[in-house]
Amino acid sequence: MELRPKMIELPRNAVGLIALLLYLPDAFAAVAIGLVAASLQSVLTWFIVGYSVFIALAFFVTLWCREFLLFDPSVQLRVVESDERLKLWRQAEMLQPDSNVLQIRSTVERLAASCDELDTFQAIELARSQFGQDRPGLAYELFAFILKQTREDNPYYARALANKAYAAHERRAWPEVQELLLRLHAEARCRFRAFHAIALAHAYLQMGDSDACTRWLADARAMPEFKKYLFRVRDNYPALMNHLEEHEKEQVNRMSKNSVASGRPAK
Repeated sequence: MELRPKMIELPRNAVGLIALLLYLPDAFAAVAIGLVAASLQSVLTWFIVGYSVFIALAFFVTLWCREFLLFDPSVQLRVVESDERLKLWRQAEMLQPDSNVLQIRSTVERLAASCDELDTFQAIELARSQFGQDRPGLAYELFAFILKQTREDNPYYARALANKAYAAHERRAWPEVQELLLRLHAEARCRFRAFHAIALAHAYLQMGDSDACTRWLADARAMPEFKKYLFRVRDNYPALMNHLEEHEKEQVNRMSKNSVASGRPAK
């Protein structure tokens, strides 16, 4: 077994450097104090005391104002990043829907650019606050940027995709709404909900494809939560509600005709 001399490790953080700064000058001064003239010994003594007090004060000031500088260099970057993220999250939470557009856009872009899952969630929530505001196109711009920065393996990717579709819906960009919601429907990790199918049916209706509209409405009605979102159809999609009622009337008339033809009363 080969024995190797153990290497002397240099201090890896600021605390170790402070210890060196205290130890080395004091050690040399203690040796030199007996070698200098008597007239200089008092000056050297005051230097040793004053220097130690200065280093101690500098240490506590650093500990109070910039404590992360005392950590290991490999940890410092993570601490600084965490501190910056907390400040950014706090800023995002303090912003109101009617806050300055530049502040909202800057905060969303900084959050989304980090590609972190929690940052993506914060960016989506802040961008969602712009729905219904009198700022045409801002929500769409924000979600377009978020979606561009979000990887497909991010658990909030589908959420960003759905919200961009609704932002496109506000702009009446029906082909884009269709494309985005069909992408959402194809996402294996995402549950395609009734309100997604309703919005897709409305996009098809606005594009003049009543057959596709009817198919997606049928899919929406087959979902358990459809009744919960029926008020949205009445309030937000009156044309879709009319189409739904007409389709139901056609079904009732068809059933009546079939019953008459077969000699059985319609249910």
